[in-house]
Amino acid sequence: MSSTVKKCLNGIYAAAATLVVYIVTIGSCVSLMFLLISMEEGGTALTDQALPITQAIVLLSQGSGFTAGALTLTIMPLGLTIVLVSLATACIRKFGMSWTAMLSGGLLWLLVTFLLQQVSGIVLVDTTTVIELKALTIYLFSYAIAAFTGNQWKMTKLYAGYLKLPFSLRRTVKIAISMAAILLALFTIVAFGTVISWVILYHDAVGRIFILAQMGTNSRVLSSLAALVWLPNLTIWASSWLAGGGFYVGDLASFTLWSGQSHDLPLLPIFGLFPEAVTNPVMKMLLLLTPVCICAVVSLFTLLHSKGYGLISTMKHDGLQTIQGNLIKSFASAFLGLVISAAVVLISLSVAFICSDGSLGRYRLKNVGVDLTESITTYSRATIVGCLSPWIVVVVGAATILCWNAIRTGISHSTEVLSLVSDTDAHNHSDRS
Repeated sequence: MSSTVKKCLNGIYAAAATLVVYIVTIGSCVSLMFLLISMEEGGTALTDQALPITQAIVLLSQGSGFTAGALTLTIMPLGLTIVLVSLATACIRKFGMSWTAMLSGGLLWLLVTFLLQQVSGIVLVDTTTVIELKALTIYLFSYAIAAFTGNQWKMTKLYAGYLKLPFSLRRTVKIAISMAAILLALFTIVAFGTVISWVILYHDAVGRIFILAQMGTNSRVLSSLAALVWLPNLTIWASSWLAGGGFYVGDLASFTLWSGQSHDLPLLPIFGLFPEAVTNPVMKMLLLLTPVCICAVVSLFTLLHSKGYGLISTMKHDGLQTIQGNLIKSFASAFLGLVISAAVVLISLSVAFICSDGSLGRYRLKNVGVDLTESITTYSRATIVGCLSPWIVVVVGAATILCWNAIRTGISHSTEVLSLVSDTDAHNHSDRS
C-alpha cells in the first residue's frame, strides 16, 4: 500500500470514528430521554422523533439551527461542540496527521453532514452551503488544535519562519500568549462560579417553573441534564454580566447588574436561573472590578516574575543608576507583550460571545445572548486598564528610583567638589602663611 493511500485512509478513519461515536452517543441519549418522558407522560410521539431530533442536534452542535413548528433554535450547545472537537482532536492524533489525511477526512465529514441534512419534520435554518461551511470550520478547527498542541506543526514552514524571528520577540510573544491563556482561564473560572451562585440563589424559581409546566420527576431530571449542554453558553453570558455588559432574551428580558426584568418568558427551567439586579452598591462595585483586578494581578506577576518579563531582575542588574538601552528595551518588550495579551483576550472573547448567541424564535425571541458591542466595550476597558496599569506603575517606580539615584549622585558629587575646593583653599592659605 502506497504512502499516499495510507494517509488518505488515516484521514477517513479519523473522521469516521469521530462521527460514528458522536452520532451514536447523541442518538442513544435522545432515544433514552424520549423513552423515559413517554413512559411518564404517555404516548409514543416523542420516540418516533428520536432520529430527526438526533440529526438536528448534531447539526446544531456545529452551528446550524433548525425550526420545528413554532420553535426556532439556533443557539449552539457549546457543551456538545466542545465534546465533538475534543473527540475529533483525539481521533486525528490517533490516526496521524498530514495534508492528504486532512483532505480525505474533510471530504468524509462534509458527506456525512450532507446526509444529516436529509431530515424529515424539521426545517433547517441555513442553506446547504452554509451548513457545509460551518461543519468544515469545526473539522478544520479540530485539526488545527491537534496540530498545534502536538509536534506536527514544528515540521511546517510556518514554524520555520517563526524560528527566524529574533529570540527576544519570540520570547515576548510566547509569554504574551501564556498570559492571555491564564486570563481567559481565570475569567472562565470566575464566570462559572457566578453560574453556581445563580443556581444556589435561584433554584426555587426553577422549581416553580417545573410546577407551572406540570413536569413529572423524569421530565425534571432529564430536562436539567439536557440543559447542561448549554452550560458553557450560560457561563459566557455570566462573564458578560459580571463585567457590566449583561445579556438578553430577545425583547422579553434583559439581565444586567442594574436590571433583571422579564416579561412573558417561556416556561423553560433554565430561565429561572437568570439573576436579578444587584442592589448592594458595594457588591456591584466589587463585581465590576473583578475583571480589572484579575488582569492587574496577572499582569503585575508577569512583569516582575523571572519566568515572565523579569523586570525586577533587569532593574537589579542595571542598578537604575542611569537610563540604559537594555532597560528601555525590557520595558518596551513588556509593553508589547501586554498589548498582544489584551488583543488575544479580546479576540477570544469576541469569538466566544458570537458562538454563544442565537435565537429561540422568529420574532420576540429572535436575539438571545449578549450584545457583542456592549460586552466587548466593557471588557476592553477592564482588560486594557488592568493589563497596562501595573506597567505604568512599574515605569513610574523605576523613573522615581532613577531620579532619586541621580539626585543622590549629584549631591554626592557636589559634596566632593566642595570638599576639594575647601581643601585647596586651606592648602593655599597655609602656603601664604
